Amino acid sequence: MHCFNIAIVLPILVYLQFIDIKGALSAVDVKQNECYKSKALLDCPLYKDPSMVLKWRYQELLTGRWSKIAIVKSGKARVFPVNSNLDGRFILHSNGSLEIRSLHHDDETLYQCIVMQRGDREAHLIELNVACGHTTVTKREVCIEEDVVLDCDAKHRTNPRKLKQVTWKKESDGKQGSSFSKVAALYDDVTTDANDGFSIHSNGALLVRKGREEGNMTYKCDVSRTDGNKDETHLVHVKSIKCRNETQKPVKRNIGSVSMTTEGASVIITQKTIVCGGVLNNSVGTFQSPNFPSAYPANSHCKWTISLPQDYAAINITLDHLNLEPEKRCRYDYLAVYDRLDNQVGCRHCGLYGKTIIFQVRGRTAVVVFKSDDSVQKTGFKVSYRGV
Repeated sequence: MHCFNIAIVLPILVYLQFIDIKGALSAVDVKQNECYKSKALLDCPLYKDPSMVLKWRYQELLTGRWSKIAIVKSGKARVFPVNSNLDGRFILHSNGSLEIRSLHHDDETLYQCIVMQRGDREAHLIELNVACGHTTVTKREVCIEEDVVLDCDAKHRTNPRKLKQVTWKKESDGKQGSSFSKVAALYDDVTTDANDGFSIHSNGALLVRKGREEGNMTYKCDVSRTDGNKDETHLVHVKSIKCRNETQKPVKRNIGSVSMTTEGASVIITQKTIVCGGVLNNSVGTFQSPNFPSAYPANSHCKWTISLPQDYAAINITLDHLNLEPEKRCRYDYLAVYDRLDNQVGCRHCGLYGKTIIFQVRGRTAVVVFKSDDSVQKTGFKVSYRGV
């Protein structure tokens, strides 16, 4: 495994013993809805006096265990950065309220403030929902000779029970800032309409068929909800390029140590980009590099999106076999994994792995990207995954 960034973990400054409340939790006192990438201010109405001891904690999505966030004792606050996925994104105010900045979807869980004074303990339970509408943007470069699948991230972050409609639109004239026209729509997982050259999958992905013109085009996926909350939107900026070139002039090509010349009006395939991948919706599955276990093609650009139903909290990914062109920083041929917020999970992978590697992506969506250049080709990789 190859990394270029060195993560520095700060030690916990102070360890404080604090008695946890045992047994079953009380009912939720407050349900709080906030927007993705915004901030949330969680109030603790029980904290009224600096002489009180205050503790904030949250429930981990995967294990159900409670992890400390911060503790206030004698008016002095201490935080627990190693134990909290909120490290660097929260502030503990003097009135006891907890402010979380740049909300992630993984922040959607239970939070509890516990107040202790002279042997008495009280707790306040908050259910935080990151449900308010927002817009995300991705960019794609694709070949006009290939069908293209555009994933709708807005659908994946919407609770299926609250989903009303998925509508795909494209810019009317291909110019930024122009109006959008509808190309396909989905009601209750049933296709209602799709224009020529388009089709929509039950998972909300849009298939744009080959034969497009070269140039830039923006596609928009709007997701409306049944609960009245703001719509979710996902924009995809697509750059369509010609991957197979035609020429009317003699062309000299070098293949290894062999030199060859073609004359006249021949069609020459020059450095074709291999586009592959797809959307995987099964809770368990496998996929591999093109031609596996034979050598993968040069100039491959593959993307697999694993998108699981609402009742899964994470995805376990296993690298069963990996043999890619070795390079210290994995700049040439590599495999990389991203979460639903486009954050890279771990490092790029390249070279030959002598043992199986297993890691976990939090959330219901994971993206696996494979790229190769035009030089060395190895046997490639085989990946298996399982939702948990």
